[in-house]
Amino acid sequence: MASNLLNIVRLLIADGQLTPSEAPSLGDYWPRYQALDAASPYALAVRGGAIADRLGWAFVAGYQAAGTALFGHDRASGLFSLCATESGGAHPAAIATRLESDATLTGDKRWATTATSGANTLYVLASEGADEAGRKRLRVAKVLADTPGVTVTPQPPTPFVPEVPHASVAFRAARSEPLPGDGWVRWVRPFRTVEDLHVQAAVLAYLYAVGTRASWPSETQTRLIHLVAAGEHLAQQDVNAPELHVALAGWLSAAKALSFELEPLWSQCPPAIATAWQRDRKLLAIAGKARSKRLSRAFERLADGAADPSRS
Repeated sequence: MASNLLNIVRLLIADGQLTPSEAPSLGDYWPRYQALDAASPYALAVRGGAIADRLGWAFVAGYQAAGTALFGHDRASGLFSLCATESGGAHPAAIATRLESDATLTGDKRWATTATSGANTLYVLASEGADEAGRKRLRVAKVLADTPGVTVTPQPPTPFVPEVPHASVAFRAARSEPLPGDGWVRWVRPFRTVEDLHVQAAVLAYLYAVGTRASWPSETQTRLIHLVAAGEHLAQQDVNAPELHVALAGWLSAAKALSFELEPLWSQCPPAIATAWQRDRKLLAIAGKARSKRLSRAFERLADGAADPSRS
């Protein structure tokens, strides 16, 4: 573990000294991310953030690294997207997409991050029906975006990180490969934790690289490195452990506080980069309520003796 940490710090410092090539589109950034050499998904997120020329690509680096960490997704095969959200939301009760006995998918997903009509891999949360208690039996199924019966419809750019594509996805008897285990407990809910960790690591690496080029104070650079190093330890822990969720909340809070302390330093950066940061940083506030609920559950579980996790 120590060698992993040292390698990540060395790679962060080395990558932070590079001037990233301009990448106006995901098609420009993605091959650079795929070509990165990294010993772990966390290292991949860090390196991907450090070579990004904008916050949007740092987010993509973290999101894609999270897919590698949880699903074992191979970036060489293209982008991945988790398809959970439907018209009623992403909670288990809102899932109407069906996984039939022949492993075909039928339903509609409202929001799929980085989904395009190319050779993407989609991990789809779907229902197999209800159990004896009337609760939905959920599975995650893997399907390629170019599979017959899959229609990917690009959505308009968001007000922040507009370069990052999103799409709605329709499935009509599309062949899939179901993953083992409960789709919510084993895959979708843990992904939220894994995503928070890897995206924040990529953002911290992006900030470190920006600060290196803008000659931010060495104390600021050191604090950014410290947070990246602390995140590497968190990435080694059980994603379902309440202890991790408490520690992760503290780490995210420290990163947020530091990002606000950086505000005066953006005047040392090129105006276009500083303006884009002010626009795009709203991305980091998304899912704040979900994180608060996760922290509350973690404290409750610790108070109750860390009982086995269940759907909530």
